Amino acid sequence: MGLNMLERRALTHTVAVRYRTSTKTGKKQILDEFCQSTGYHRKYAISLLTHEGTQRLLRVGGKTIKAQVRHKSRVRRVYPEIYDGAVRKVLVTLWEGFNYQCSKLLAPFLNHNIDAIAASPDYPMDESVREKLQKISASTVERLLVKHKQKTRIRGTSGTKAGRPLRKLVTVMTHFECAVQPPGFFQIDLVQHDG
Repeated sequence: MGLNMLERRALTHTVAVRYRTSTKTGKKQILDEFCQSTGYHRKYAISLLTHEGTQRLLRVGGKTIKAQVRHKSRVRRVYPEIYDGAVRKVLVTLWEGFNYQCSKLLAPFLNHNIDAIAASPDYPMDESVREKLQKISASTVERLLVKHKQKTRIRGTSGTKAGRPLRKLVTVMTHFECAVQPPGFFQIDLVQHDG
């Protein structure tokens, strides 16, 4: 069934009393029907039907009061958008202009140098955008640049190549064989770290 949240809450309230007063086999049948009609997971349904409508003692201040347990809905908070499209557009331009820095480096860089960057004619921005970029955090930079990072798919480059043909020409020696070599002999392992 496709019950909405209000219908599920009403069904929970009516079934809970019958569930708590019935026998073990009756509870099993009620629970099967309830899970099928609401789509709840079995363990969640058990917890919901056990506690719905019961009274609990709560200590508030210095007083003990009785409170009835009700199945309530969560209210999702809606936060106002601080970093809008104008901020995102300037941020993408700055990110590209400053060599695609990661957010942990870009955010402190912007926090300290945004006045000098805003004075440059290469990066025009409004005063409100400049103030927002001065306070922006690394996690917010990361969130705002997610789509652009996916488009460009920037990855670190590696200059290390597998030396398979070379490995046959150069003999690989163990530690004990290297100990008897004359002065001036050395081995090098080249790894390029680039990102």
